[in-house]
Amino acid sequence: MALITPTPPPACAKAFSAGLPMFLYGAPGVVTKKYLGSPPQIPTPSQVGVEQRSEQVFLLSLNEAAYHTGSINPPSAGWRFFAGNQQNETVLGRMIQVPPSQTWKLISVFYGESVYQALRASLHLGALAQVAQENYELRMLAVPGLNLEAYWLVAQKAGTPDLVIPYPEGSNQLIKVLSGGPYKMVTFLALIRPLAAGLLTMSARSGA
Repeated sequence: MALITPTPPPACAKAFSAGLPMFLYGAPGVVTKKYLGSPPQIPTPSQVGVEQRSEQVFLLSLNEAAYHTGSINPPSAGWRFFAGNQQNETVLGRMIQVPPSQTWKLISVFYGESVYQALRASLHLGALAQVAQENYELRMLAVPGLNLEAYWLVAQKAGTPDLVIPYPEGSNQLIKVLSGGPYKMVTFLALIRPLAAGLLTMSARSGA
Protein backbone atom coordinates (compact mmCIF):
# COMPACT_ATOMS: atom_id res chain seq x y z
CA MET A 1 0.00 0.00 0.00
CA ALA A 2 1.11 3.60 -0.39
CA LEU A 3 0.84 7.24 0.57
CA ILE A 4 -0.31 9.14 -2.50
CA THR A 5 0.98 12.70 -2.96
CA PRO A 6 -1.13 14.67 -5.47
CA THR A 7 0.65 16.60 -8.21
CA PRO A 8 0.20 20.38 -8.08
CA PRO A 9 -0.96 22.32 -11.16
CA PRO A 10 2.01 22.96 -13.49
CA ALA A 11 1.45 26.71 -13.30
CA CYS A 12 1.64 26.56 -9.50
CA ALA A 13 4.95 24.65 -9.49
CA LYS A 14 6.36 26.99 -12.12
CA ALA A 15 5.38 30.10 -10.14
CA PHE A 16 7.04 28.68 -7.02
CA SER A 17 10.32 28.01 -8.84
CA ALA A 18 10.22 31.49 -10.38
CA GLY A 19 9.39 33.32 -7.16
CA LEU A 20 11.66 31.51 -4.71
CA PRO A 21 14.97 33.20 -5.70
CA MET A 22 13.46 36.63 -4.99
CA PHE A 23 12.74 35.61 -1.40
CA LEU A 24 16.11 33.95 -0.89
CA TYR A 25 18.06 36.90 -2.27
CA GLY A 26 15.87 39.46 -0.45
CA ALA A 27 15.09 41.29 -3.67
CA PRO A 28 12.61 44.20 -3.82
CA GLY A 29 9.10 42.91 -3.23
CA VAL A 30 9.78 41.18 0.07
CA VAL A 31 7.63 43.11 2.52
CA THR A 32 8.60 41.82 5.96
CA LYS A 33 10.98 39.44 7.68
CA LYS A 34 10.15 38.01 11.11
CA TYR A 35 12.18 35.74 13.37
CA LEU A 36 11.69 33.88 16.62
CA GLY A 37 15.03 34.38 18.33
CA SER A 38 18.19 35.08 16.31
CA PRO A 39 17.75 35.12 12.55
CA PRO A 40 18.76 31.81 10.94
CA GLN A 41 21.07 31.66 7.98
CA ILE A 42 19.08 32.07 4.78
CA PRO A 43 19.71 29.20 2.36
CA THR A 44 20.95 30.09 -1.11
CA PRO A 45 19.23 28.94 -4.32
CA SER A 46 22.13 26.58 -4.98
CA GLN A 47 21.68 24.99 -1.54
CA VAL A 48 17.96 24.32 -1.89
CA GLY A 49 18.46 23.13 -5.47
CA VAL A 50 15.54 22.02 -7.60
CA GLU A 51 14.23 19.11 -5.53
CA GLN A 52 10.67 19.84 -4.47
CA ARG A 53 7.95 18.17 -2.42
CA SER A 54 4.43 19.59 -2.58
CA GLU A 55 1.38 19.26 -0.33
CA GLN A 56 -2.11 20.59 -1.00
CA VAL A 57 -3.40 22.80 1.85
CA PHE A 58 -6.98 22.80 3.14
CA LEU A 59 -8.36 25.35 5.61
CA LEU A 60 -10.79 24.43 8.40
CA SER A 61 -12.60 27.40 9.94
CA LEU A 62 -13.37 27.70 13.64
CA ASN A 63 -17.08 27.48 12.86
CA GLU A 64 -16.69 24.19 11.03
CA ALA A 65 -14.36 22.87 13.73
CA ALA A 66 -16.94 23.73 16.39
CA TYR A 67 -20.14 22.71 14.59
CA HIS A 68 -19.12 19.79 12.36
CA THR A 69 -21.29 16.68 12.14
CA GLY A 70 -18.44 14.21 12.49
CA SER A 71 -16.91 14.81 9.07
CA ILE A 72 -15.51 17.84 7.26
CA ASN A 73 -15.19 19.13 3.71
CA PRO A 74 -12.88 22.16 3.94
CA PRO A 75 -11.91 24.13 0.83
CA SER A 76 -8.50 23.94 -0.77
CA ALA A 77 -6.37 27.00 0.02
CA GLY A 78 -3.46 26.43 -2.33
CA TRP A 79 -0.25 24.44 -1.98
CA ARG A 80 2.93 24.45 0.01
CA PHE A 81 6.30 23.44 -1.40
CA PHE A 82 9.47 22.19 0.26
CA ALA A 83 12.70 22.88 -1.61
CA GLY A 84 15.92 21.25 -0.45
CA ASN A 85 16.41 18.23 1.80
CA GLN A 86 19.20 19.09 4.24
CA GLN A 87 19.26 20.82 7.61
CA ASN A 88 19.64 24.62 7.19
CA GLU A 89 19.26 24.12 3.43
CA THR A 90 15.51 23.55 3.23
CA VAL A 91 12.74 26.11 2.70
CA LEU A 92 8.95 25.97 2.73
CA GLY A 93 6.86 28.22 0.48
CA ARG A 94 3.10 28.91 0.40
CA MET A 95 1.30 29.30 -2.92
CA ILE A 96 -2.17 30.78 -3.42
CA GLN A 97 -4.26 31.87 -6.40
CA VAL A 98 -4.86 35.62 -6.64
CA PRO A 99 -8.23 36.76 -8.02
CA PRO A 100 -9.62 37.74 -10.41
CA SER A 101 -7.10 36.11 -12.78
CA GLN A 102 -6.43 33.20 -10.35
CA THR A 103 -2.70 33.59 -11.02
CA TRP A 104 -0.50 31.53 -8.73
CA LYS A 105 1.62 33.59 -6.34
CA LEU A 106 4.30 32.75 -3.77
CA ILE A 107 3.19 34.64 -0.66
CA SER A 108 5.62 33.47 2.03
CA VAL A 109 8.79 31.47 2.55
CA PHE A 110 9.93 29.85 5.80
CA TYR A 111 13.35 28.43 6.64
CA GLY A 112 15.29 27.19 9.65
CA GLU A 113 15.31 24.09 11.85
CA SER A 114 11.51 23.81 12.16
CA VAL A 115 11.10 23.67 8.36
CA TYR A 116 13.60 20.82 8.06
CA GLN A 117 11.86 18.95 10.89
CA ALA A 118 8.50 19.44 9.14
CA LEU A 119 9.95 17.94 5.97
CA ARG A 120 11.30 14.94 7.89
CA ALA A 121 7.93 14.42 9.59
CA SER A 122 6.20 14.51 6.21
CA LEU A 123 8.61 11.98 4.71
CA HIS A 124 8.13 9.61 7.65
CA LEU A 125 4.35 9.40 7.14
CA GLY A 126 4.84 6.66 4.58
CA ALA A 127 6.24 4.42 7.32
CA LEU A 128 3.06 4.46 9.43
CA ALA A 129 1.58 1.03 10.12
CA GLN A 130 -1.79 2.16 8.74
CA VAL A 131 -0.20 3.19 5.43
CA ALA A 132 1.33 -0.28 5.12
CA GLN A 133 -2.21 -1.70 5.15
CA GLU A 134 -4.22 0.85 3.12
CA ASN A 135 -3.79 3.59 0.52
CA TYR A 136 -4.08 7.20 1.69
CA GLU A 137 -3.82 10.58 -0.02
CA LEU A 138 -1.62 13.13 1.74
CA ARG A 139 -3.04 16.58 2.49
CA MET A 140 -2.14 19.40 4.87
CA LEU A 141 -4.99 20.58 7.11
CA ALA A 142 -4.69 24.02 8.71
CA VAL A 143 -6.96 25.44 11.42
CA PRO A 144 -5.77 29.07 11.61
CA GLY A 145 -8.07 29.96 14.49
CA LEU A 146 -6.34 27.33 16.64
CA ASN A 147 -2.86 28.02 15.22
CA LEU A 148 -2.86 24.35 14.26
CA GLU A 149 -1.50 22.38 11.33
CA ALA A 150 -1.86 18.65 10.79
CA TYR A 151 -1.14 16.05 8.17
CA TRP A 152 -4.42 14.71 6.81
CA LEU A 153 -4.31 11.20 5.35
CA VAL A 154 -7.44 10.65 3.26
CA ALA A 155 -8.37 6.98 3.04
CA GLN A 156 -8.86 5.73 -0.51
CA LYS A 157 -10.99 2.72 0.50
CA ALA A 158 -14.62 3.20 1.46
CA GLY A 159 -15.22 2.50 5.12
CA THR A 160 -11.61 3.17 6.15
CA PRO A 161 -11.34 6.25 8.41
CA ASP A 162 -9.15 9.21 7.50
CA LEU A 163 -6.16 9.81 9.77
CA VAL A 164 -4.89 13.09 11.23
CA ILE A 165 -1.37 13.64 12.57
CA PRO A 166 -0.96 17.07 14.25
CA TYR A 167 2.41 18.75 13.73
CA PRO A 168 4.64 19.16 15.65
CA GLU A 169 4.10 15.89 17.46
CA GLY A 170 4.59 14.82 21.07
CA SER A 171 5.82 17.28 23.69
CA ASN A 172 6.46 19.94 21.03
CA GLN A 173 2.74 20.20 20.25
CA LEU A 174 1.32 23.32 21.94
CA ILE A 175 -2.21 21.89 22.07
CA LYS A 176 -1.55 19.18 24.64
CA VAL A 177 -4.68 17.11 23.92
CA LEU A 178 -3.22 16.61 20.43
CA SER A 179 0.23 15.43 21.51
CA GLY A 180 -0.48 11.84 20.45
CA GLY A 181 -1.66 10.45 17.14
CA PRO A 182 -2.28 9.39 14.52
CA TYR A 183 -5.93 10.10 15.28
CA LYS A 184 -8.95 8.88 13.38
CA MET A 185 -10.68 11.92 11.89
CA VAL A 186 -13.74 11.54 14.15
CA THR A 187 -11.47 11.51 17.23
CA PHE A 188 -9.48 14.53 16.05
CA LEU A 189 -12.67 16.51 15.43
CA ALA A 190 -14.01 15.60 18.87
CA LEU A 191 -10.79 16.85 20.48
CA ILE A 192 -10.75 20.22 18.72
CA ARG A 193 -14.50 20.90 18.95
CA PRO A 194 -14.43 22.33 22.53
CA LEU A 195 -11.32 24.38 21.73
CA ALA A 196 -12.93 25.96 18.69
CA ALA A 197 -16.26 26.49 20.47
CA GLY A 198 -14.48 28.20 23.36
CA LEU A 199 -12.69 30.63 21.04
CA LEU A 200 -15.93 31.47 19.25
CA THR A 201 -17.49 32.58 22.55
CA MET A 202 -14.65 35.02 23.27
CA SER A 203 -15.01 38.66 22.42
CA ALA A 204 -12.87 40.16 19.68
CA ARG A 205 -10.98 42.19 22.31
CA SER A 206 -9.87 38.95 23.94
CA GLY A 207 -7.98 37.94 20.83
CA ALA A 208 -10.28 35.27 19.38
